Amino acid sequence: MKYGLTSLIHLCLFLNTQGQTSNSDLNYYNLKGNVQKTSETWFNYNTNSWTQGDVFTFDNDGNITQITEYYDNVVSGYQERFYDAKGNEIERKIFRDGKIDYHSYYTYDSLSQIIKSIRFDSDNKQYDMTIYVRNKKGKKLADYYYGVKDEFLNKGVYTYNSKGDLIETKFYDKDSLIIRTDSIQYTYNSAKEIITKVMYYTNLTETYNYENGKLVRKIENQPSNNLFEGGRLIETTYNSYGDIVQEKGYYGTPTQEDKMDTKYEYEYDLEGNWIKQNKFHSKDGSRDGYRKRTITYY
Repeated sequence: MKYGLTSLIHLCLFLNTQGQTSNSDLNYYNLKGNVQKTSETWFNYNTNSWTQGDVFTFDNDGNITQITEYYDNVVSGYQERFYDAKGNEIERKIFRDGKIDYHSYYTYDSLSQIIKSIRFDSDNKQYDMTIYVRNKKGKKLADYYYGVKDEFLNKGVYTYNSKGDLIETKFYDKDSLIIRTDSIQYTYNSAKEIITKVMYYTNLTETYNYENGKLVRKIENQPSNNLFEGGRLIETTYNSYGDIVQEKGYYGTPTQEDKMDTKYEYEYDLEGNWIKQNKFHSKDGSRDGYRKRTITYY
């Protein structure tokens, strides 16, 4: 099996997202309370039709145990996730067309930091493997990516600032030649919150505004470059629940006719989770559609 340099990096980054620690899933989806299951449907006024979204099932610790995926209102895939006594994900199975597509296993150190992930294909043959090297505080210093038959393919080396934020990633190929370097620069406010984050490889600058420790606004500014033609300037505003209430700006050139200015309104349950989201059209402010979310709790 052959891999291009770009695909190597993408696969390595993909594997870095696998294996989760306790409660990370509820936090990621901004869910409060002891959630057991969520199911979303989207009604589009333009087509006068409903669309079924994915269904998520959580365990009593807030970790995803099952995901039922939908495409065109038909089940398109299925996931199962398994955890150890500490809430660390140790196995993940992905099903397509009623058959297992691939499955992964994860190993952790005494700090519950992932140190190894192995992925197997539908024939139960090893597809790839990543080994993670960490310091005594659990920070990832490097990861080594292997393909089939444990063939070494590339590695990433990570550097952090004194606050523990990632400031540089260097990717090397199997011959230890640098593929690329990603550098990040931060500025902080008096509360030690990040207020600007500059990612030099992608030419992307993110600016953050907070109120009482909560993120209320994020601006993404990315001029046109060889990775993102046309550029983008997107301002996202959040409410006190942490949900998006407005997205405005543009993808492409700032002079294009269709600029984005989408607004959202919510209805919430007693736990503070939204159960209905109204979406308003960018051009005339009319309601474009709405999402309904059914949430069950333990």
